[in-house]
Amino acid sequence: MFPLTIILPIGIIKKDPILPFYVLPLSIGGTVIALYHYLLQMRLIPDLTPCTIGIPCTTIDVVFFGFITLPFLSFTAFMIITACMLLGKRVK
Repeated sequence: MFPLTIILPIGIIKKDPILPFYVLPLSIGGTVIALYHYLLQMRLIPDLTPCTIGIPCTTIDVVFFGFITLPFLSFTAFMIITACMLLGKRVK
């Protein structure tokens, strides 16, 4: 997510026509990782990597309405970025 905060504004200001081509791999990869982390937290898939040091990936620090966690918010943001890039690619 952090590289996108630099890449997107620069690409938008420069009106770069190939912006979706280098943003989409990052946003799709982030979507997959965020979905995996969310499914781990909701215990819908088993945790195959035991965390011996630090906080386990299944720990939920913040929860709203019983299902909105930080990985869910990240997943939503990546999906919005992906949809905007696909729509922008399609319009041109």
